[in-house]
Amino acid sequence: MILESCFPTEGGGGAEGQVRTLGRYLTARGIPVRIVVPMVPRGPQQEYDAVDGVPVWRIPYPSIRKIGGLVLLVKLAWFLFRHRRNYDVIHAHIAHNLAVVSSVVGRLLGKKVIVKATGSLELAQGILDSRNRRLAAMLTRAGLKHASYFQATSSEIRKCLVENGFDAGRVRVIPNAVDIERFSGRANAGTHRNGPLTAVYVGRLEDDKGTDVLVPAWIDAFPRDASARLLLVGEGSQREILDRLIAENGRQDIRLLGPQEDVAPFLAEADFAVLPSRHEGLSNALLECMAAGLPVLGTRVSGTVDFIEPERSGWLVDPGDRTQMAEQLRRVGGLGRPALDAMGQRARERVSEIARIDAVTRKLLELYEIDGLRPVPVDGHEQDGCRRTRAVDDM
Repeated sequence: MILESCFPTEGGGGAEGQVRTLGRYLTARGIPVRIVVPMVPRGPQQEYDAVDGVPVWRIPYPSIRKIGGLVLLVKLAWFLFRHRRNYDVIHAHIAHNLAVVSSVVGRLLGKKVIVKATGSLELAQGILDSRNRRLAAMLTRAGLKHASYFQATSSEIRKCLVENGFDAGRVRVIPNAVDIERFSGRANAGTHRNGPLTAVYVGRLEDDKGTDVLVPAWIDAFPRDASARLLLVGEGSQREILDRLIAENGRQDIRLLGPQEDVAPFLAEADFAVLPSRHEGLSNALLECMAAGLPVLGTRVSGTVDFIEPERSGWLVDPGDRTQMAEQLRRVGGLGRPALDAMGQRARERVSEIARIDAVTRKLLELYEIDGLRPVPVDGHEQDGCRRTRAVDDM
């Protein structure tokens, strides 16, 4: 698995989280996975180690603008050639420069190559932005077309790939995977929570995530003395701005909790989730919130539209629209917990139907041309196929 990012990433990240989840799951089931990433300055500086028992190779390169990137690409090509007898499939998790090298080298070596288009990087001025006619983007598209298959995490991304000249017959819509059982605590509780109505946001505090819309909309929707609170789990460049806005409005009901290694306890406290993204491929946070049995108030972007059934498992508003967001927050606030819990159960069923980890890995294995998974021992017994087991529930 090739990832153009720091790994592991503190506080998590979409592509990084998926690589980590898939690596653990497949390795536990007898399919060896190796993760290859650049050795970035902000990340670990060991060329080789293991994360959750999965080997990780980091490729060092000089921190020199332009030159460093070229060196990294050459070293990745050499790495793939030198280790060609030790792997069968290359899965590149971001459709960018490292994926281009993987596609070309894999084609020359006769290896199966799957390139995943995750959304945010590619859609915003990347290879899937039809307005991007720069030479670099055109060369990137040409190189990626040597891949065997393309994994689109949403129907919108599939459409964009086809519109940009990628062979529709080699594009598969395969969403990110979520460990349903990891988030079963709240869903299986069977009791309504006491205290204020609680909404939760999980993600980076950045402009593209829409937190600058969510917080003002919450202030518009709920007076300070309302029995409601908003929890924001994550960190980012907007932290200081949001802190100031919260303080200026005297809003103790809005809490910035910072990055958290395990978000499940915060989801267990909530009645519904909010995902106000301006741009998104398919948010892992969306899948995790739905898996926890939370209805989600999201925006009409990419994978969010694929998963949220309006008025059944959540609600949709236009991205960046503070007024719509505030109006919908007020409506949600008036529904009551029994209604929210019923919608949350439908959300959990919906994500289980489409994105539970055993179903997603089964589709990936078809692309890899690997026949099934080894049974995993659980309490002295074995379970067949890709069925989720306690042995990896804590991934």
